[in-house]
Amino acid sequence: METPFNVDFNVSAHDGRLWIKPLWGDRDSEQELRLKGVNWFGASGTRFCMEEINSISVQRYIDFMVEHEFNAVRLPLNGGTVLRNPTLDGNQWNGCGEYAGYSYLDMLAHVSQRLAGAGIFLMLDVHSMVEPEQNQPLWCEPGDGGAGCA
Repeated sequence: METPFNVDFNVSAHDGRLWIKPLWGDRDSEQELRLKGVNWFGASGTRFCMEEINSISVQRYIDFMVEHEFNAVRLPLNGGTVLRNPTLDGNQWNGCGEYAGYSYLDMLAHVSQRLAGAGIFLMLDVHSMVEPEQNQPLWCEPGDGGAGCA
C-alpha cells in the first residue's frame, strides 16, 4: 500500500477544486486534493528549530497531527540559516530538544522523513532571507536600489 506523497505528483486546479495525480498518470487517475494543515513556526527564527520541541517531542506533535487527520505542514525557514547550517542548541529552556547537536539541515531532513513516514506533506517555505529574521516588504534585497525587485 502506498502512503500519500510518496510518489512524484502533479497538482492542478479545475472545476473549482485542487486535484492530484502521479506524474505518470492521466486525468482518470486524478483525485481531489484536500489539505488540512498547520504552520509549524520557529525554524526561521534565531533558535533555528520549531517552537516548543525542547519540552514536547517531535513525535508527540506528529502523533497529534495524525490523530486529528492533518496531512500537511508548512515549515517557514530562513534562507540565511539554510546556507550557514548552524549546529542546534541544547539549552533546556529554549533549545532544540532531541535535535540538540544536529546541524540545521540534518534536523530538517530528519523531521521531513518523520513527517513523510506519517503520510504528512511538508511544504518548506523560505520565509525570510535575512539573518536574523527580518520580514522584508519585498521578496528581494532592496539594498541595490530596488533593481530586480519588480
